[in-house]
Amino acid sequence: MYYKKLLKITFFTNKKWNTICLVLLLFCSLHSSAQVSISNPADAILCSTTNGKTDRNQEAFLLVQGPEKGSWCFSYSINNAPPIAANLGNPITTPEFTLPLKFRNESSKAVTYTIKLESAWNEKDEPIPISTTHYQVDLKVLPLPDPEIKDYPAKAWSNRNSKYQALIGKNSNFEIKTSPKSQLVEVLTGMEENRKLVDFTIKWPSGTQPQFFQLIEVTPMNCNSDTVYAGVELTDHFTLEYKSPVSLCQGQELQLAPKPDIYGDYKYLWNTGAETPSIKVTKAGDYQVQITETNVNQTETITIKVISVSPPNLQFDKVMVLEEGKEIEMKIPGDVSSCLWSTGETTPTIQINSPGEYWVTAQSAEGCSATNEFKVIPESEAFHLELPSETQLCFGELILLRPTLSVDQDYNFKWNTGATTKNIEINQPGEYSVEVTAPNGLIRKAKTMVIEHPLPIVNLGENITLWEGESRILDAKNPGASYLWSTGHKTQTLEVTSGGYFSVTVTDQFNCFAADEIFVDFRKGQRFGVDLGEDPTICQGDSILILPQIDGNPNPPLNYRWSPVANNEPEIYLKTEGEHCLEVTDGNGNIEKGCISVEILPSPEVDLGADLTALSGETVELDAGNPGQLFEWSTGEITQKIQISKPGKYAVKVTNTHNCSTSDTISVEFKDELPIAEIPLAFSPNGDGQNDILYIKGEDIKTLRFLIFNRLGQKVFESRNQDYGWDGYFDGELQRIDVYVYFADITYINGKTTRQKGNISLLR
Repeated sequence: MYYKKLLKITFFTNKKWNTICLVLLLFCSLHSSAQVSISNPADAILCSTTNGKTDRNQEAFLLVQGPEKGSWCFSYSINNAPPIAANLGNPITTPEFTLPLKFRNESSKAVTYTIKLESAWNEKDEPIPISTTHYQVDLKVLPLPDPEIKDYPAKAWSNRNSKYQALIGKNSNFEIKTSPKSQLVEVLTGMEENRKLVDFTIKWPSGTQPQFFQLIEVTPMNCNSDTVYAGVELTDHFTLEYKSPVSLCQGQELQLAPKPDIYGDYKYLWNTGAETPSIKVTKAGDYQVQITETNVNQTETITIKVISVSPPNLQFDKVMVLEEGKEIEMKIPGDVSSCLWSTGETTPTIQINSPGEYWVTAQSAEGCSATNEFKVIPESEAFHLELPSETQLCFGELILLRPTLSVDQDYNFKWNTGATTKNIEINQPGEYSVEVTAPNGLIRKAKTMVIEHPLPIVNLGENITLWEGESRILDAKNPGASYLWSTGHKTQTLEVTSGGYFSVTVTDQFNCFAADEIFVDFRKGQRFGVDLGEDPTICQGDSILILPQIDGNPNPPLNYRWSPVANNEPEIYLKTEGEHCLEVTDGNGNIEKGCISVEILPSPEVDLGADLTALSGETVELDAGNPGQLFEWSTGEITQKIQISKPGKYAVKVTNTHNCSTSDTISVEFKDELPIAEIPLAFSPNGDGQNDILYIKGEDIKTLRFLIFNRLGQKVFESRNQDYGWDGYFDGELQRIDVYVYFADITYINGKTTRQKGNISLLR
């Protein structure tokens, strides 16, 4: 007669071993006590009950019957593996022995383990018979149910209904629990892709206190899933984020679809005029969208910058020439993530050693792809193109560039100037290139460097005045050149003693020439001059008195005329920068001119900035700039920078090395305020680009230490950098949906410190 006992698997949530206790069907053995047998002749099915933690190791205890007297040993196998000695090979001194076994099922299907008695012996190493009917048992380990929450939002509107969906086994049942102040208002079921679809609606309470709901799946075998715990952050407003800039492959289109961080009833208005949640764009630029949630009448605006990204550069020659006995190296320039040649090669560089038609496709790191086709012909089918390496050009000259071709046939020409004729006229220096295409598609290129030679510098100077009895030598300079004067002379210099126009033409070794002329004003009477003194310098805003001095013996009366300032007096006050001239006319009508240049010295540029507000207890530095100058502060200090800790108005006067001064003032206010760091209540590292990384947000943070612990008290993240946040991973694995505890020690730039702690929900 057999006695049966329930087979059960239990998981614990404390730190003890997760143990699956299995009590097989036991029976009072009717067999002879002189043989070894398994007390359970029937197969068993194992499932697990979880409470927040899953352990795929499932432990069973198998009861084996042996001789009632004396010690004995036995061996067993699992799924026909090599035999294993029970009790580590030590003798068993009791008629019954409990054999502990561990099984592991990480698949999504049931796994069967066959435990078989292989041999038995007594203390004298004599064989003991093994039962012919109860020598093995099959244990089937069922997979852990895996319920799934679909499209789970990280946030929900307070005091509003939120709809959720879950997928479970098609024959499973389920249980849904919510936080105390929440209400499960509707549950509907259906089928989707051979799984049961559960639609349920939760009415969330008012306020912003974090909420949650739980879902447990129960299979037809009465096996429970692990608890799906979903924390929900309640809010009365939405936020909007979008990664910017985004890349647009040239010639393609890109979809822009910014999403609020919470489901709602939204209206969209793009600066393109579109009113859809997303738009497709084909060119770079700034795209702005205004999103309004109609229930709370909240509006947010975001600008997305789209930049154009070029595909891989595959601009090879359409036709290339393969020289006899050589190879052509084809190389894709720049970085590419992948490439494929028509030869089957996938490297960026290949060698081609035979004529034919080829193609290549490559993709950039941004995902932009390009394809190009080209042809390789033997050298016998090619033509040759020549241009001189250098071409000489005189400044201002017009010359003709003529390329030389080895084969007389019809060509297409393309110059870098845009011209499409065989010959082009040019008048500028630089590099000129031509691309010539033959009827077979072969392209040859040639270039020439046009070197421009400057014309001879011919400067006979300003027009001159000759008085009675005077002469002047005119010099055309440029030794070694050839000369031709308007008088017929061919010398470098020419002496003039009369008035009129005189010109000369100078030609250099490159046959480049230039000319100049001069007018000689011949006057009667005595020479005189106008002296206005040295060029003065004044500070901006000042003026200076100019007293002219007349040199020589001009015939009176004398008339004075200043320019550009209209004044007919000999003395004048000047306060504008630039050249000022005085014309003096004597009694013979002779005019002499004197000029003076006034320089306005710059005053220091002093800017203490806008009025500012600082935290009480801080020290504010005021900087007058202008290092090395003289400083006079309203505080009595004479340094460039001063430190202040009291409110009020502060003034400074800065005098530079020209003794020019400038002043400025600033008001400073101090307040008792401490910045507050912001730590979100939840984040969802699901790779959708929204709220994937958890950061500490805040201003004026000098140092910080940010720690996150799981429910077991294990540290899963630590950061000392405000720009380094948690992506949800620990030891290379994405952590489960759960509530985690954080601690943040923060020191601000004013020296004050604070500690913040609380809970963070990891969502999906």
